[in-house]
Amino acid sequence: MGKMFQRAYGVLQADKAVMSEECKRLILRDLQGKLSEYFELSSPLSIEIEEEKGTYRVLLSFDAERIKHFQVLK
Repeated sequence: MGKMFQRAYGVLQADKAVMSEECKRLILRDLQGKLSEYFELSSPLSIEIEEEKGTYRVLLSFDAERIKHFQVLK
């Protein structure tokens, strides 16, 4: 069992590689489409990804002129 755990752990750690700029651009493009449904965006989105002790902190930043009105269904 220990050998299988070590192998799975290795695969997971390899998965936690630094994100390429191309991947960041793709994420920002997808998020911009979704966020423009809720906000009147007035600046481009930016993303910062920090890794510490195997955990990632994702910081998303943008300016908006207004929050669009939408109905929330309960």
